Amino acid sequence: MRCLQIILGISVREKQRNTDVRAKASIETVETIIRKIRLRWPDYVARMEPHRIPRQLLVCKFEGRKRSVGSQKLRWVNVVMRELKKCNLNKDWMNIAQHCAKWRSITDAVVTELNEKAEKREKMEKDKRRKETRERKYQIRLTYSVLNLVARLQPKQGRSCQSPTETWSSNSRDPLLLSLPPKL
Repeated sequence: MRCLQIILGISVREKQRNTDVRAKASIETVETIIRKIRLRWPDYVARMEPHRIPRQLLVCKFEGRKRSVGSQKLRWVNVVMRELKKCNLNKDWMNIAQHCAKWRSITDAVVTELNEKAEKREKMEKDKRRKETRERKYQIRLTYSVLNLVARLQPKQGRSCQSPTETWSSNSRDPLLLSLPPKL
């Protein structure tokens, strides 16, 4: 992002979000680019003849061979199927992919929509974290302000304050002062 900020002439002091910088530069996120590339391959393979090996690997199910127990390394086919599922194209994707222009327009629209949702979610999460941080800092400042105020009002040890109506000594035990946390 720093490189884009330099190109666009945006200072670091302006504290602009990465999503805003990408929008100004009209650049997609890395995830979006990777998702588009992953969705191009099923389009190409779906138009292949059925006897070709890449097509067979994409649509076949391996029988007679069990995978070992535990977390498996993802195969390319699994990753592609997961991407199709995220884009809600997992049901009839082979028929749609037969038409190249239609497939590209659908996948581009779906990927763009997913990207916008992800950016909106990212902005909301950052706003929430920023708000929580501000509230926490405000509470800390407020606590320190109260403690400083109490410390200023509390007389020094061994001295007494005299007012026309009453005399208060620092050696006396005031319940209000005892309930406050100790001075930091």
